[in-house]
Amino acid sequence: MSTRSSAAVNGDKPPRKKMTKQSPEISILSLPYDLILNIIARVSRMYYPTLSLVSKMLRSVVASPELYQTRSRLNLTESCLYLCLRYYRDPPLDPNPHWFALCMKPNRTLTDRLFIPVTSPDVRHERSTGLTSKDVSIVAAGSNIYKMGGYTPSSSEVSVLDCRFNTWHSAPMMRVKRSSPAASLVDGKIYVAGGCEDVNSENWVEVFDPKTQTWGSVTNPGAEIRPSGAELESFGIEGKLYLFGHNRKYGIYDPKEARWNPMIELGMGMDMDVVMGMGMDMYEAMDMEMDMNGVASAVSYFHCVIGDVLFLWNEREFRWYDFKASSWKKLNGVEDLPDFDGDCKMVDVGGKMAVLWKVFGRGDGQNEERSIWCAEIALERRGDEMWGKVEWFDVVLTTHEQCGFLVTVGSDIYNIGGVPIDKANEPSSSVSILDCRSNTWTEGPSMLAKRNYPFASVLDGKIYAAGSSDSSSSEWMEVFDTKTQTWELVSSPPAEMRARRHLHIKRMAGIDGKVHILASGSRLAYDTREGRWESVGKEMSSGWGWYSYCVVENVIYYYKERGEIKWYDTKGRRWRALKGVKGLHKIPRYTVTLADFGGKMAVLWDRGVASTGDKMIWCTVIALERHNDEEIWGKVEWSDTVLEVPESCTIKHALAATL
Repeated sequence: MSTRSSAAVNGDKPPRKKMTKQSPEISILSLPYDLILNIIARVSRMYYPTLSLVSKMLRSVVASPELYQTRSRLNLTESCLYLCLRYYRDPPLDPNPHWFALCMKPNRTLTDRLFIPVTSPDVRHERSTGLTSKDVSIVAAGSNIYKMGGYTPSSSEVSVLDCRFNTWHSAPMMRVKRSSPAASLVDGKIYVAGGCEDVNSENWVEVFDPKTQTWGSVTNPGAEIRPSGAELESFGIEGKLYLFGHNRKYGIYDPKEARWNPMIELGMGMDMDVVMGMGMDMYEAMDMEMDMNGVASAVSYFHCVIGDVLFLWNEREFRWYDFKASSWKKLNGVEDLPDFDGDCKMVDVGGKMAVLWKVFGRGDGQNEERSIWCAEIALERRGDEMWGKVEWFDVVLTTHEQCGFLVTVGSDIYNIGGVPIDKANEPSSSVSILDCRSNTWTEGPSMLAKRNYPFASVLDGKIYAAGSSDSSSSEWMEVFDTKTQTWELVSSPPAEMRARRHLHIKRMAGIDGKVHILASGSRLAYDTREGRWESVGKEMSSGWGWYSYCVVENVIYYYKERGEIKWYDTKGRRWRALKGVKGLHKIPRYTVTLADFGGKMAVLWDRGVASTGDKMIWCTVIALERHNDEEIWGKVEWSDTVLEVPESCTIKHALAATL
């Protein structure tokens, strides 16, 4: 008889199953703040952008000075790779530097690591006044990146990027103005040389102490040693400053002895042409600046200093300089790296070597992209040999050379179609999506038809794209469901509504459940609920086709001229003036861009600055209130300058995302 049946016969209670007590789950957010700091401090900084998306509290922790004080106290600091890009395109030309930081990817479906953009609240520190890759000198010291000098004009200004918080601030100015100076870090101090008019000046070389935030002079090397040329280069090894120029003069400065020596006296035995090549590209290698579509480098030598060892990329292999043997030697063990032609950038990342290179032309031909690859190599000295181990390599940043029509849905910005820069007449079906929460681009489902200069509009959370093909074609318009991530064709407008076979779209907007299209000779509206087309009266096209416009809370607005804004009354079928807008600058219509800003209207425009030759971008935010069917009133909440840009820049798009 079983135990259970025996207990039942005897009237005893059956034995109870032992219950295991489960510990309640504890959220990290419920812990004391100091404990949260200690936990987050032990997480790699590469995950901080992802952590900041979890909650406002974690975002606050990640941005707090206490976190970095805790990391420093626990000796948990780490090296972080920063990348500075300039995009040279013709047209347009964008000379401004764009900064990125390497982080771990939240969704690891493609790569584990990627560069994300970092921004600055004060763009004056980000702006570059020149158009070449050597406008300024950039040096990393501790958790700061220092940017010094200028190009046209020369400058004594110094800007500092605090990499803990990705914010810029000013540092004490140099003693003299410099144009394209050389700069290097030696024993924690920044040495800046050249780039000034007076080569005999006692400040031709000066040194900055980040601890005391002061500049000091360095003895002028004199005509016999002093390198010359428009662009000097330098690096620091074993506590000494090595300085190169284009006149075959190379000096070494010993800060301990406070004196200069010609390099040849130290018996380095380096080939002069190699030294020249090294000097010409040192800037790009040290500060990781990569010209995505600029003039090819004049030489093929790229290098960096890691642990007082000079490394070089030359003739498809990595080399290092053995000071004892006075010779270049091959870096072993890096055969696993993929082959790449042309230039690369090398940088010291916490004692390891980061190598960055670019690959052009990936994609389907219609959506050509330019990819930046990164490899991380661990280094080990074995007697007279240097060995490397490739720890990882992958695509870390992709840029697209096309721009279609941009629309926003929630926290995403969609780039619909477009034209590659070098394929001006070829349409595209590509869709790119910018997740504004993490500032990362991904590829979306392609459209069913390829389109050249398409128009797009959002209605009820769906994206309608049209144009760039025969309007009688079944592919003239299609709709994208952002929830299901699928495209579906929309019926084409009937022949009697089309003034001509090929309709050139001028404007497109979604209001009252209809997609309104102003095209060449035709004014159409597609009723999304009934799935049919209808003609629209001429009164709506008056003015709308020639001015900047936006849709806010189901109402179309356009900026007419000199501070006047109009809105379209769909019931009265007429344009009416927006009332009560006092304080709006009277600006020409061709400089204005309107955008829906969370139910308010953002008005952006640019204005030249005579003293500098640059432009200031202005922004005005207007609150909107409907008083009755015939009146909408606006109130200017604020108006101010928000960005300083070179004169060549223009406003391309303005959109608002919900985060």
